[in-house]
Amino acid sequence: MDGIESVFLTKRDVCKLVSLSPAHIDRLERMQRFPIRFSLTGARNGKVGWARNEVLEWCAARVRRTLKPLADDSQ
Repeated sequence: MDGIESVFLTKRDVCKLVSLSPAHIDRLERMQRFPIRFSLTGARNGKVGWARNEVLEWCAARVRRTLKPLADDSQ
């Protein structure tokens, strides 16, 4: 696929994109805190994928943690 990005992401792609382990993604899915995978083939143990746009939206919605400035102990 020259220059065309897939609409679907594999678990490996998702892990790389969000920097989380496969097990953590599974936990987040069970807690309904991550986009849900869906069957690409319809087979019982067939290939699954995630919608790229849903995963990217999930990434964008993450709350950024801001660090407080260090206390000035010089006095």
